[in-house]
Amino acid sequence: MDSYKNQTNNLIHSLIAQQDQLWQSGVIIKSLLSAMNVMFYVKNTNQKYVTANEAFLNIFGLPAKFRVLNTDDCSFFSHQDAVRNTREDAEVLNTGIPISDIESYIPGSKKKRWGVISKSPILDSLGNIVGIVGMFIDITRQKNTENELIIYKKALDSASDAICMCTPHGVYFYQNIAYEKLFGTCSYIEQNNNTEFGSSQFIDCKEEKIVSDTILSGNSWTGEIKMMNRYKMISDILLRAYPIKDINNKTIGFVRVHTDISDQKKHEKERRIERRIERRRYRKQLVTMVNKRTAELLELNRKLKSEQVTRYQEEQEIQQQTLTLCSQKKRLNCFFELSNIIENSHSVQGLCIKIVNLIPRSWNYSEVTCSRITINDKMYSSDFFSLSKWKMTENIQIDGKVVGSIEVYILENKPLLFNNAPFLQEEVKLLKAISVHISQAIRNLRQTRD
Repeated sequence: MDSYKNQTNNLIHSLIAQQDQLWQSGVIIKSLLSAMNVMFYVKNTNQKYVTANEAFLNIFGLPAKFRVLNTDDCSFFSHQDAVRNTREDAEVLNTGIPISDIESYIPGSKKKRWGVISKSPILDSLGNIVGIVGMFIDITRQKNTENELIIYKKALDSASDAICMCTPHGVYFYQNIAYEKLFGTCSYIEQNNNTEFGSSQFIDCKEEKIVSDTILSGNSWTGEIKMMNRYKMISDILLRAYPIKDINNKTIGFVRVHTDISDQKKHEKERRIERRIERRRYRKQLVTMVNKRTAELLELNRKLKSEQVTRYQEEQEIQQQTLTLCSQKKRLNCFFELSNIIENSHSVQGLCIKIVNLIPRSWNYSEVTCSRITINDKMYSSDFFSLSKWKMTENIQIDGKVVGSIEVYILENKPLLFNNAPFLQEEVKLLKAISVHISQAIRNLRQTRD
């Protein structure tokens, strides 16, 4: 009886230890499933889900605590995706042959996400299939990048410029069709452990070193150089070279874009020769025409000189008459505006401000003339007022007492007209008349105010 009890106790302790081990294993498996960066699920032989990790549930927007036990594919996927996934799982369960690394759309992603799909049978200790484990590794970003690279490569392949890419050690990893047509197919080229910029097509080794050093320093280079084409002939090339940098800004390769400008250079040279010949022909014709025209001009110049003195005298007379007429017109306008200002002014300040701006317009060189009126230490200046050595002034008197003055300045050197100054004699008289009118106007304003 005691022996039976001991066996029973040992069996109970063994079962408890196994249960603890199973619980710990379950915790470890759940932690691994949550930490894996792949979509993972487990099914039994009836194709009922046993477990799935958080990444799998995220496809369908389900929370991490969603209970997947005893659900099937129809609980997650569309009908079409469910049928496909169930068929694949059934094939693995029936044959025991795993499916490995198949690129396809991830079921349930509505054909928006790509994945690498792998499925394997789960075997018990006797080798019997008891379930299936499936994994989806999301490669959508990689797939999109591959598609973009295909588009870029097609664009580069169809480019008319010759484009190549190589490592800093001269190993080519891309050449487009135009490059092969221009230079042929290039391979690894390195001499004396020194990089030759991936090609021996450079004619000038110094230019090659300059370009190579520029790119290795992380800068781009653009210029016209001479290079050897696939037919061992020298071509004029417009070269644009750029560094390829990694995320750490380290130069890991070169991109070279070559434009064959040999025909363009040839045409330019031919055009330069044609222009040179044309210029010579034109020069000869021009010399003949100039000689003939010179003789005609000499004769014409002789006749013109005889008329020049007469015309000059006539012009001087006309200018003098014009100056006199303009001066008279300005004076008349001045008196007319002065009368209107005096008639419509109600203060000394308003009167002086209007008259001081009228005076420059009434002088001969109005564009460089300015003026200032001073009444009892109050000054009124015209626009752009400035002092100058050319000055004329007139006092303002009321009842025999000097109460102010009028100053007129010419700001630039002009021809001297009267009394060794650039003023007309009539302007001296005009300034006196303005002074008298201002005196009378101020007297009248004071009487009116009193």
